Amino acid sequence: MTERVQKYRALQSSFDLVDKKMVDIVIPANIGKVDLSRCNLVVKCDVSTTSTTAGTAALSPPPEFDTFIRIKTTGNNEGAGQAGIAPRSPAALIKHAELRSARLGVIESLRNVDLLRNSLATYKGNMTDLEQRFQTPSNSSNKEFYNNNGILDAVGQGREPSKQRTKDLVVPLHEIFEYCRNPAYDSDKFGDLMIHCEMRFDALDVVATKVSNTVFTVDAAPAGRGDDPANGIKGDFTKVHGGTNPLGANGVDSAAFKTLDIASVPSNDAANIGRTGAGAPGPTRIGTVYRTTAQYADLRDSPFYVGMECFIKVESQLTAGPNTVQALVEVAGIIRNIQRANAPSAGTGLNAGVMSQASDALDLTIEFVATDVGGPAITALCTITKIQIELRTGASDVAGAVAINAPTLAINDVEAQVVVDPGNKSQSPYTYVSYSSEEDVYNPLANFQRNYDIPPNTRNIFVFFGEAATNRSISVSPNLGSYRLTIDNEDVFGRVVNYNSALHRELLSQTFINSGDRVKSIQERGYFNVASKLGGKAGAVSHQNDVGTVLKAIMCPVPMSPVVQKLGLELNGFNDGTGADEDLTGRHVVYFERLMTK
Repeated sequence: MTERVQKYRALQSSFDLVDKKMVDIVIPANIGKVDLSRCNLVVKCDVSTTSTTAGTAALSPPPEFDTFIRIKTTGNNEGAGQAGIAPRSPAALIKHAELRSARLGVIESLRNVDLLRNSLATYKGNMTDLEQRFQTPSNSSNKEFYNNNGILDAVGQGREPSKQRTKDLVVPLHEIFEYCRNPAYDSDKFGDLMIHCEMRFDALDVVATKVSNTVFTVDAAPAGRGDDPANGIKGDFTKVHGGTNPLGANGVDSAAFKTLDIASVPSNDAANIGRTGAGAPGPTRIGTVYRTTAQYADLRDSPFYVGMECFIKVESQLTAGPNTVQALVEVAGIIRNIQRANAPSAGTGLNAGVMSQASDALDLTIEFVATDVGGPAITALCTITKIQIELRTGASDVAGAVAINAPTLAINDVEAQVVVDPGNKSQSPYTYVSYSSEEDVYNPLANFQRNYDIPPNTRNIFVFFGEAATNRSISVSPNLGSYRLTIDNEDVFGRVVNYNSALHRELLSQTFINSGDRVKSIQERGYFNVASKLGGKAGAVSHQNDVGTVLKAIMCPVPMSPVVQKLGLELNGFNDGTGADEDLTGRHVVYFERLMTK
């Protein structure tokens, strides 16, 4: 039999970003062998915003500009418009987690999952690995807010990536539980597998990297077209397929996009195109179908899309008398249909005898607001001199961008995507790795000493730091200057270990060797999501320079023992010799990496 993917929804019926953050999922018994190493926890999100064009909110919610979901768990540079530090592990979305089997009992119970996984990932991946990972376009949880060159996807307003409302945050189960590296969990033998997680939905928000129709967010700050990536789309976006919607700007490159053919509207005089207005037989409403003057051999060059909010603006002058210029008429609407202008359009002025067919032009059908259902109204007998479609209210050829309102995020559902392989002949591993932890929260002080029980079969110890008042997913302790570790009252090195010394780095190296892992980075730095030279942007920063936030962690290998051992931990604040030791942060978590058996 072939493998299959099955989805199991959370037992909870609703979620939000404040209170409803518990997730319980049951993978049922008797479905065969489950490859837990390829199973995912998927958070289904929905992005929305209010209408930006007056009067069209009742017609349709507007499509989104290019949006990313940001996971704000590091506590650094995360205000509005700031880049923040992208989590190194998608497990930063999990606060606490438990894995339980109907017949095996509690398999793993982990607290502060975000701090553990995110801190370890800092050492297991270098900057090149991280940038490649966060540029993966298929998973929003991998991209988050990590725009290494300002615009990873140069999407125009209205293209599919720009309109997409639903996003999936994907967390592999093996990023949460070490047991889930098991490729052959036998549900027939071990029964139901229950997953419980306390999520960090409160740390989610959504950011529109494209803040208007002409302005992107580059290096965490709004910037005009001149500050686009050197090796990406630059300058006039109208010159590329799927480029930025140019309708809000006024220039020689955008005028053709905005101008609509006057022959699009019915005329009460076949010999005079655009003559319309009050008086028989001329209509007062000029209709809902308009033809572009621009030609689009490739539809990807068109800035228009179904569902686009717009204004139709009509300039005219009196037909009789001194040809007095009339007041500008503008009506808000939504584009409902786009088709090739390769045939006369019924109900409009586009009849066979009026103009020749234009195969590369487009006919736009627009639904107007309730007060102008039939299109813009011409109240006097006039001759139309210009028709334009624009994104912004005001005079024709109005310059400037139309900004979007702040997008909001909702959690629609959480589910487990489970890979079931009935033909799997593998056996569940007899041993697996798990973590237990002890957390200390105390008033910040300069020197800290305490003893801990090391559980049996512990092979490594990790100490990660945070602040008592803030939950962070990265280990930060600016004032940690030195430390001492003892195991069963025997000093590991026989001396105090200064942070960033050769002894400290030797401990880091030996710890990962003891786990069978490979260290790829010992820079111990969390970088802000600004443009980097790896992205090829002119004037970008180098991550070799002193940017970002310094991370601090203590690690130590432990001799394996079947009995409880004693850990002595001494932490000392930094002292530059001019005064007393600086205070520590007031919170740290000690993790014990253990080798478990089924």
